[in-house]
Amino acid sequence: MFHAGLLTAVNRAMRARSPRKAWAPFLEVPIPELTQLPVDVDLVESTDEEYASVRLDLERCYRLLTAAKWITDMSASKMLHLKRPRLVAISDSYVRKVLAISEPDPARHPWRVEYCTARALHVSDAVRAVGLHNADLLKCLQLAMSDTADQIATMCQAPMLLSIARIIDILVWVDAAIAAGHQTWKPLADAAGWSSVRC
Repeated sequence: MFHAGLLTAVNRAMRARSPRKAWAPFLEVPIPELTQLPVDVDLVESTDEEYASVRLDLERCYRLLTAAKWITDMSASKMLHLKRPRLVAISDSYVRKVLAISEPDPARHPWRVEYCTARALHVSDAVRAVGLHNADLLKCLQLAMSDTADQIATMCQAPMLLSIARIIDILVWVDAAIAAGHQTWKPLADAAGWSSVRC
């Protein structure tokens, strides 16, 4: 189930600004579609057969959540990511732009359930493809970050999982934010001599 604290995290730390009223029917209650979403399948490291199967489970979750007024794939993917961090890629506008994910065809995917579900699944497919194509490099980054993650997990007294999909999301989002002149990230990037990964 989705706990109210997850929505707070999504709206504060992840800046979703998703209304609590929209999520009320899904908070603190069992959700069969979420229960059926495997906890041990990794978006990038799964086999093609595993991914094809879990993609259907993801589709059911997105259809359920985006049927609610004011919930789009962006906030739905952030909530699902907190529940299944190894599996769910976040459908953020920066990520979609950098990965050249075109908007679904409204003729085939009318707003909102069909459209948002298709868009979220396009992001999932694209992040998986990037992860598979850059597997060795991303594995090195994951290992390099493991010591820091362990230290943070110890301080927070909770396990910390940084999946390959999340590393891709961070790299893409930060680079896109810097390119867009983000008020926080751009000055930090300039000070650090950041060179865009898209150069």
